[in-house]
Amino acid sequence: GTDGDITVTVPGGSYEDQTGNTGLEGNGNGTIDTAPQVKVEIDEKGNITLTYPEDVNPETIVTDGITVTGPNGPIDVDFTGPDADGKFTAKVPEGTDGDITVTVPGGSYEDQAGNTGLEGNGMGSVDTKAPSVDVVINNDGTVDFIFSETVKDFVASDVIVENGTISNLVKDPESNKWTANLTPNPDFEGDVTVTVPND
Repeated sequence: GTDGDITVTVPGGSYEDQTGNTGLEGNGNGTIDTAPQVKVEIDEKGNITLTYPEDVNPETIVTDGITVTGPNGPIDVDFTGPDADGKFTAKVPEGTDGDITVTVPGGSYEDQAGNTGLEGNGMGSVDTKAPSVDVVINNDGTVDFIFSETVKDFVASDVIVENGTISNLVKDPESNKWTANLTPNPDFEGDVTVTVPND
């Protein structure tokens, strides 16, 4: 919050009356003491950052009542802090996908003057859900890789093929499917296994 004496000055000549007379300087003084406001930020990786004003007393900050809500209801997270910058942080669990809302209750912190902090809110879109892939070997000598969502940097060298090789890996521009030619090793008879590893 803002705490202390405030002076407001309107410069002379910054206005005129209807007849063109230049206005005189105007001044006002007063003492204000306002409630502090926490800032809530959420990034797409599910990191939550709470930034409290510099004049907030860290010993008054209580994080137990902070609520985090996701697409399927409340989410349990543990806040840690303050760090070197005075911030508190938390992270939503892996597998969370969708809009996240964070609410810091009013009265859960105070500034050095004893002013009770205001409620803080933040909302962000989070995606920590790992994509999956279905591998389909077709009778025509091709193999399809069908991903659950859009992926990047997928190349043929990412694929492990036992008893064969793949080539000409191409993405379908209208879906999340990639297709490649599958060639068994020369003179091989048996099963060809195609695997996309986790990493």
